[in-house]
Parts: sequence; structure tokens; C-alpha cells
Amino acid sequence: WVAPMDPNYRRDQPGRSPMGMALVPVYEDAVKTSSGLALVRISPEVINQLGVRTAPVSRRQLQTDLVTTGFVQYDETKLAHIHPRVSGWVEKLYVTAAGDPVEADMPLYTLYAPELVNAQEELVIAIKRANPPLIKAAEARLQALQVPDSAIQSLKKNLSVRQTVAFYAAQSGVVDTLNIREGFFVDPATTLMSIGQLESVWVGVDIPERQAALVKTGDDITMTLDYFPGRVWQGTVSFIYPALDRETRSLRARVVLDNRDLKLKPNMFAKVVIHQRSEAASIVIPKNALIRRGQMDRAVLALGGGRFQSVVVTVGQVDDHGAEILNGLSFGDEVVTHAQFLIDSESNKGAEFARMDGALPDTPQQPSNPHGAHHGDHLMLPEVSKSTNAGRAAQREGETTSEPKDLDAAGHAGHAGHAPHQGQGTQDAPTAPQSPGSHHHPREKQAEPAHPDHDGLKAPGGHTDTSQDASKQDHSAHSPPTASAGSAVKSSLADVGLLGQTSVARARTGLRS
Repeated sequence: WVAPMDPNYRRDQPGRSPMGMALVPVYEDAVKTSSGLALVRISPEVINQLGVRTAPVSRRQLQTDLVTTGFVQYDETKLAHIHPRVSGWVEKLYVTAAGDPVEADMPLYTLYAPELVNAQEELVIAIKRANPPLIKAAEARLQALQVPDSAIQSLKKNLSVRQTVAFYAAQSGVVDTLNIREGFFVDPATTLMSIGQLESVWVGVDIPERQAALVKTGDDITMTLDYFPGRVWQGTVSFIYPALDRETRSLRARVVLDNRDLKLKPNMFAKVVIHQRSEAASIVIPKNALIRRGQMDRAVLALGGGRFQSVVVTVGQVDDHGAEILNGLSFGDEVVTHAQFLIDSESNKGAEFARMDGALPDTPQQPSNPHGAHHGDHLMLPEVSKSTNAGRAAQREGETTSEPKDLDAAGHAGHAGHAPHQGQGTQDAPTAPQSPGSHHHPREKQAEPAHPDHDGLKAPGGHTDTSQDASKQDHSAHSPPTASAGSAVKSSLADVGLLGQTSVARARTGLRS
């Protein structure tokens, strides 16, 4: 049993994690697979409680709807740009602004050009001379200068040269651009105006670079505009441009739509849906059965008998209802479509435990922190470590209590040996500190009342020696030397006590490290 949020928290029976969550089972028969994910076994009761649902892996054609944007523009095959063939001045302008409607054979402007006047005079001279080759050549020159046929026939009939010539519209439509006004000087390099037709319009569709390979010529499209709610236009992709736009990193496609009702205006933005259909049938799973995990996609395979396994899959196209599987599943497999995320999480945890069991030894390793784990990390110290720490603490306590006792016994023995030779003990004793009482160990302070009189020390056998009686008499006669000898013994005991404290402290430091 493991914690759902911390796989390192493991127990051999049900319970709750330090975070208060119920432990989840990890079964013994979970095996590691080639995909690195483990097999999960779930009882029928748990399957019913989780609401696990499955669906078969099917084979069908995918239909993907690519939603993008487009804009309406003129049909460039029916967009006329008007330039003069000669240099001259605009005398009369019949079109006043861009957007004005224009009908076929409608006059647009009149132009005064000396070259047009000379061409008319050549035709008149050729007619007067009755020279057919010259007449034919003069007529061809006027036609090359785009002089209307009506003006040429009127000139041949009246033999009257006109100073200004009117030019007419070749097609119906609307004025797209107007670059001239009356009195402008123009030449053949000047674009006077552009006339476009609206009965048929183009729709430029921007296709993102990552989806450019999915769009083909002939794909059906559906277009809607916010300008006309509820109105739907349908068409097909007629052309795909060979180069991407450098700034937008998108591929341009063209759609030709009929616009006889003139509802569509150039530069309108539109919402375009390109309906893509795969050419061949593919292996498809329901879209909700696919688990997206960064750079790896997975699906939960139902093996029957309450057994489930997460498998790594390679995903192709994805439509509104399914996802194409290029590798990882076969036709006829069963995949989980509900509660698949929980099963996938269990499969990942089972694989981690299998990896840990194969890589780590059976003996649990103790953490580097000897004081246990922090609750936030959920790092639990094994029970054997707790007992070991408790034993070590008791051992340190025993060493602390037993070592001063030995030092006290050694002090008593040394004191008994120095009593018969007070003079010698006074010379051999180390120099006592100025205030030895400040360095006494607490246990030495408790042991000092047991010997209130250092002059009445007894032999280990419990009998008083005759030499000790003599020393008592000398002690009565020489009390100051006896007092100095007692002070020296106390100083020796104090130094020994300090050494004992230092050895115990070093032992404790070694145990902690």
C-alpha cells in the first residue's frame, strides 16, 4: 500500500498517508513491460466504483476540420488596370471617387495628347490621297493607341480632327483605385484607375505552417461572417500558393466564391473551416482515450480479467471524435475511455516500484538526517533505525553515568595511597587551579559529602593500620600540612574529572557523526 502523492511512503496494510489520503494498493503480480509501464489489476468492485468504460480500436477515415481565418478580395483575373498609351492631360473625368460603379462602354475620362492629334491627321491625309495602304496603316496606329472604334469611324466619315479623345470602360464593376483628377498630366507609366468585378470574389485563407501539409486542392470549405449572422457560404480550395508568408509563417490558399448578390465586399474578414478527409482508412481510437503527457502520448489498454496496461502510442491526425494511431495499438484492441488517468497513474507507480525493487537492496537505507524525516517530505525512518538510535542513546547514557563512578573510585584509591605519605603526596600533586570548585563535575559534587574528613580514610579491608594511628597523632601536631595535602588530592580529582568529561564528550560526538 502506497500513498497516492508519495510513492516512497509504503505500508503492508491499508491506512492513510501523512497527508490524510487513503493508501492505494500495489499488487504483487505487477510486471514491468517493454514500454516501461506496469500491468495493473483491478477488482470488479473497484472497476464498477471508478466507472471504467472501454471502447474498441476502429478503422475509418478521419475527417479533420481546420478552423482558420480568411479575407475577401477581388477576383484578380477580372481586375482591370487602366494606363494611357500616350502622354497628355486629363481634360474631363467622369469617375469622381473610388468605389463608384462602372458600366461597360461608359466614358471614364477624356485626354488631350499631341500624339493623338497627329495620328488623326495622318488618317485624314491618307483618306484624301485615296491611298489604301496609308489608310490602313493610319487606322492601325489609332487602334494601337487605344482610340475607340467609334471615334475612328467618325473621323473617317467627317474628316474632322478632335483635340481631345474620350476613353471608355471595357467591363462593368466598381472603381478600386483612382489616382487622377482633372488636369493631371499622365504618361504610359501612370496607373489611372483600377476596375474590379464583384460577381465572383476570392477568399484568401491563412493556413498555419504546422498544418499546411494537411490541406489539399479540392478540400471543401465552409465560410461564415459576423457581418451576416446565420449565412453560410460553401466552396472548395482552388489553389494553394507555393511559398509561405515570411512574417506570419502561414501558407496562403485561395477559394473562389460566387457573389452575384454582391453581399461579399473586399477586405471583409471571415471564419473559414476547411474540411479535411484522409485518403485511406486508419486505426482510430476515441479522442478522450488519448492521454497527452508532454512529449509522450499514452493510452490505457484493457487486457480483460480486470487487467489494464498503459502503452505508449504515436499519434497522427486528430479530429473532433477520434485520434489516428500510427504505432502502439492494433485493430480490435480495447482502450479505456473513462477513468484512464487514474489507471495510467497506477501503472506508472507500479513501474517505479518495479524499478526500485530491481535497483535497490532489500535492507532499507537510513537517511542522512539522524533525527528522522520531516513531515513535509514524507520520508519515514524505518523501525530498525529507531531501535538502533534508542540503543545508542541508552549506551551513551550508561557510559555517561558509569565513567564518573570509575573516576571516583580511582580517586578514592589514590587518596588512600597518599595518606601514609603526606609529605610526598604534597610534592607530587599537580598544581591546583585558583578555584577548583568551579570546575567540578556535578557527580563529583555529589560524591564529596561521602568523605567529609580526608584524614579518616580507611584501608580497603576495613581495619585501621598502626601507621594510620601515628599519622593521626602527627596530624594533630601538624594540621596545616594535612590541610594542604587534602587540597592537593581534591585538585587531582578535579583534573581527572575534567579529563573524564572530555572523553565522554568526544564519545558522544563520534556517535552523532
